[in-house]
Amino acid sequence: LFKYQAGIQFFVFALFVSPLCPLLKTSPSGSRVIKRVIIFGLALCMPFALQGLLLWEMGVWTDFVQWSILGSGAYIVQGGSSISFWRAFLAKALPYLLSTSLIWFLAGLAIHSSRKKTSTKMPDAFRYGLLWAALTLIPVSLSGRFYGHYFLQILPAICLLAAFGFDSLDWTRKPLLKKSLIGILIILPTILFGILRW
Repeated sequence: LFKYQAGIQFFVFALFVSPLCPLLKTSPSGSRVIKRVIIFGLALCMPFALQGLLLWEMGVWTDFVQWSILGSGAYIVQGGSSISFWRAFLAKALPYLLSTSLIWFLAGLAIHSSRKKTSTKMPDAFRYGLLWAALTLIPVSLSGRFYGHYFLQILPAICLLAAFGFDSLDWTRKPLLKKSLIGILIILPTILFGILRW
């Protein structure tokens, strides 16, 4: 999971500061963007370069490539050819999504609310969280296994989006109904899936 997130974060940050993607930034001034690209580029490349150099010096670079890169590819291919995607989704992913329904509901609410705003009003943190969550769905679902611990890597991004969703609620209109809905989405999954696990 850590190596997947390392690769995703590298891409997300590189895209986030890229001058080729002005839609991801609220104020894409030329000199500021170039400075951000250089700083983030060096900061992101340095750990990868140092790790590669260390593995090379230890004489295990070939093993690293075999087991960490090629092995991951073989794992994904094997899962896709031997596991029913939708059967695994219904049996493993769906119960997990239902048990954590509150944050997914709030994240969806944030995405829905963002569609009503112009791109200049969308904060950078929201864009970052949305891109992070979208890319993290790939390693979560690509092999078709949907093990519970796979979802750990997407929870931070979903919680970030959920915070925007919670903030978008207008508590002055029907506050009791909205608080009741939040309470149900917290209590009901906890009771239901606590009983099922017990």
